[in-house]
Amino acid sequence: MFDRWPLIKSLCACIIGAGVLALFFSMISIISVLIDGIGKPEKLGSILTYSSSLSVFFAFTYFFVCTLLPMIFIGLPVQALLQKCQQTGYWVHAICSVVGGALASLFLFPSLPLAGFCAAIGLTAGSVAWVIRRPDKDVPKVLP
Repeated sequence: MFDRWPLIKSLCACIIGAGVLALFFSMISIISVLIDGIGKPEKLGSILTYSSSLSVFFAFTYFFVCTLLPMIFIGLPVQALLQKCQQTGYWVHAICSVVGGALASLFLFPSLPLAGFCAAIGLTAGSVAWVIRRPDKDVPKVLP
């Protein structure tokens, strides 16, 4: 019988990891607008409008989807393969997250600076997912 619980935990870890990263970048976009308007009272209305507008929602959604899809289609199979090979440590997953982020970027948008940025995104999202999933805590199945 196929045990679905590890897959459910892995999917939830991917969703939460992508959500944390998307929230982080959305907050950066809001902060950049705030910093641009510091000391300029006439920009207060535009800052408040931007902070509560759909632009922040679209930025969040864009980063969420662009992080979640590679995590599901690249990260989950790699994680399953690593678990099958009993490589469940953090550093193995972190290196695979960096490589997966860079490769996903190079296949979609061939640009070396973007690949470095996406490697950092892969490391961050993969680390959050590993901390949530903790594949090293899975009990190995003992064959009779």
